[in-house]
Amino acid sequence: MRAVALLQLPIPEPDPFLAVANVPLAAGYLTACLPPDQRTAIRIPPRELARHGGDEAILDWLTAQEPDLAGFSCYSWNLERSLWLARRWKELVPSARVAFGGPEIVAGRPLLGREDVDAFVQGEGEPVFPSLLQALRTGGSLPRVTRSPLASLDAAPNPYTAGALEARADEPLYLETLRGCSHRCSYCYYGKQFPSIRRFPEEALPAVFALARERGVPEIYLLDPSFTAGRGLEERLARLASLNPTGIPLHAELRLEALTPGAALAMRRAGFASVEAGLQSVNPQALRSVRRTFRREAFLRGAGLLRAQGIAIRTGVILGLPGDTLEGFADTLRFLQEFGLGAEAEVYPLAVLPGTELRERARELDVTYMPLPPYWVLRTAGFSETDLFRAVRLAEEALEGELFPPIVPRFTDPAPGITACLDLRAGTPAAALHSLRLQEAFGAGAAAGGGQGAGRGAGPGLGPMRLANSVTVLLSAAQLASTAGLDDLLRLGEHLLAANPFGLYQLVIEGAEVPPLEPAVRLAEAFHNPGSYFDRSRYYQEDEQNRFSARLFHLTADLDAARRHYEQPLPLDLILAYTPRLLASGRDLLEEHPLLLLERPLPADEQKAIREIYAGRTKLLIFSTPSAPGKR
Repeated sequence: MRAVALLQLPIPEPDPFLAVANVPLAAGYLTACLPPDQRTAIRIPPRELARHGGDEAILDWLTAQEPDLAGFSCYSWNLERSLWLARRWKELVPSARVAFGGPEIVAGRPLLGREDVDAFVQGEGEPVFPSLLQALRTGGSLPRVTRSPLASLDAAPNPYTAGALEARADEPLYLETLRGCSHRCSYCYYGKQFPSIRRFPEEALPAVFALARERGVPEIYLLDPSFTAGRGLEERLARLASLNPTGIPLHAELRLEALTPGAALAMRRAGFASVEAGLQSVNPQALRSVRRTFRREAFLRGAGLLRAQGIAIRTGVILGLPGDTLEGFADTLRFLQEFGLGAEAEVYPLAVLPGTELRERARELDVTYMPLPPYWVLRTAGFSETDLFRAVRLAEEALEGELFPPIVPRFTDPAPGITACLDLRAGTPAAALHSLRLQEAFGAGAAAGGGQGAGRGAGPGLGPMRLANSVTVLLSAAQLASTAGLDDLLRLGEHLLAANPFGLYQLVIEGAEVPPLEPAVRLAEAFHNPGSYFDRSRYYQEDEQNRFSARLFHLTADLDAARRHYEQPLPLDLILAYTPRLLASGRDLLEEHPLLLLERPLPADEQKAIREIYAGRTKLLIFSTPSAPGKR
């Protein structure tokens, strides 16, 4: 056996700060469960590639590893992309074998009949992974579908201390202390699949915390489905406090109703900085329909205890529960506002996940939902589609924020060797470099068959560049005004979309005036995959473009042109280029909080003014140099 590649594809979001959440924990556990002499055969993509890699870049990495088996951790946000990548790899390497696991692999799905996947594993992978490798070593066939028994956690090694995953100073360390859930919420598959509580050995924790301190991790994120489940909570918290003398911030999901004054104090002493508390709804009928409990006074008492200890609470609410209505949802929002829980609240459209009781009863409950990920609710007996859209607007008004984060282009590359910004504006050094490499997308280079990808039958490639999964393309308005220039850009879009169909593209058009709209929309269509997960994940976001995986932006320093974006709706998002006169002549524009491009260090007084105007909205600030974000 040469190698086994384990992949968890990047999160489909343009926000680089969300990319760090894609830690391949499942691959780490599978590697750690092997004897040390077998771990060297496992290949996990480099972290930067796993965070930011585009489709072709990941395919290049996979091909270079020459693995006997590629295993994919499948979640709702990466399932379709995993299937595409597996199919493309098998086209390139017909003898390749592919295994899928993860929460998307549940009994009864048509997915399990696909011929481009050799093996499916339902449940926890650790008990069956060694047997799959044994079959590879002996040349045996892989079992088509395996229902894995529950893993024994009595001596399970931690993936960080086993060396399967790297503890890093730029991402949280994800830690499980238990598996299983005693609750039976019908929208969740976890409690149904893993009904018993199993705990990892406490003897492993000292080494994990010591490693976290040594590597300077910014947070330890406890992945337990409900940290407060089971007995002995205060004793467990005292144990964490003894292991965490330097106060590494801890985060967990829990039930506020389970907290006592002693437990809240013990959480502060252990280092807890924040928690997630699932409220979901205050509507009794909606809660009964999904087997969810809520004790109002106990919930508020627990929230007060944590706030008294300085621990932040992020409250979760589900929109579209069966049995709920627009007025019932409004009651939940009023509850959050009345008791000061709205500032950090998060609202999620109901996902009708495969394998859940809710999915099995959807017809009975009169719930209509997306057949593809993210499986969001489209209508219920109490919520028309119109009411669901109204509820989104109501939540944004009540919580004073956007349910869907703004799409922000990035003008810098996320890591060496991964290109996230293509500057094609005429006359710049970057444009000359990229134009040279992108000749392969047009006549001469493609005919010559040059570049990566061309020899694999995948169409012309991008030479030495490895595109990110989210790419900013910088253009000038003059290029769109030219027929030849527009034609070249349309071909570029078709080429990039063919090679990276799951990519996200931010098309930034620089010009003093608003760009010509008809060519701009044509360009966006050339880069747009209308069936993408990212577009479906923005289903409830209403705006003028109604296109998210290929987004149009107008970059200008002209204040009059910028004001046009607020005088009438335009199918482009505004990026205002900062100039020294902006604070004096365009403060009204800044107070509308457009995306703001900062291309040079600002004097101290101007920095202070921008920070004050953009307080709580710093993600709308775009920096043109890699070092600038640290100055936020």
